[in-house]
Amino acid sequence: MIELEARYLAVSAKAHPEASTWNGSAGEWHPAELSTPRASVRLFAAGIPCTGASKAGLSKNGLSYAEEHPDVGYLFLPTIHYIRLHKPEIVVLENTDTYRGTLSARLLRDALTASGYTFDERVVNPLKEFATPSQRKRWILVASRVGRFSWIYEAKAFASTLADYLDPEGPEDDAESATPKQVAAADKYCARKKAEGAGFARTIVGPEDLSIGVVPKSYAKRQHTAVYVRTKKSYRMLRPREIARLHGFKRDLFAGLPKTTQYELYGQGVVAPPFICLGECIARFLNGELAGVPAGQLELFAG
Repeated sequence: MIELEARYLAVSAKAHPEASTWNGSAGEWHPAELSTPRASVRLFAAGIPCTGASKAGLSKNGLSYAEEHPDVGYLFLPTIHYIRLHKPEIVVLENTDTYRGTLSARLLRDALTASGYTFDERVVNPLKEFATPSQRKRWILVASRVGRFSWIYEAKAFASTLADYLDPEGPEDDAESATPKQVAAADKYCARKKAEGAGFARTIVGPEDLSIGVVPKSYAKRQHTAVYVRTKKSYRMLRPREIARLHGFKRDLFAGLPKTTQYELYGQGVVAPPFICLGECIARFLNGELAGVPAGQLELFAG
């Protein structure tokens, strides 16, 4: 596992003590240093940082295109180098939905094709396809060099409300509610942004609502245009355990960590159901395509 942020790597290493870990950017090591054993089926999964590809990242950093980002714009290059050097049987790439149209994505496709891979690529919407209330879309590309992989599933739209995902009203709400001063400041900011034509707006949801917007990595900063939960006094932030439910996790993965870290991990993580489905589909594919791969060997994305 390679992770730039040491706090996140520590969480992952604790959950997967058998894994080798590298703290830093993928560009800091030669791909030969990050080798994997050839004794079993190898799956390479990469979430190239979307800081320069997302709409928010482009706007915040004043970028014209994703590759212009000074810190992460080039990281598709060591990713390509690693894949071409080690040739894992399966490659899974994921990113924000806008990454699909970047130069990086085009070069990744070209490199995979030149290395003998075929691939299945799509933008997944959990709200419309995986019966999950989150609107967090992801671009996912699965490449295979052991046969043509097709990700087949029955799309199922979310058809309920947020009532089962948000905590019921309780004494915590009053203490966590925005103060009149905070509400006034947020109203003023949102009005100014609307007048500027920025399109930013605060979203306040309740149990009766049918979906939830994207919760960003920076959610702990209590940005004026974030998603909040309606209370009797005003509104409050989503709690980490609520985000876990909204993102389709069966448990609160990061309970016990500082709240800011929990928000960051959920905010730049993925919605679980699409990736659980994908992992199961890859395992079935490999069990059918490769002789001698025992059932259950690829228990992917567990948790």
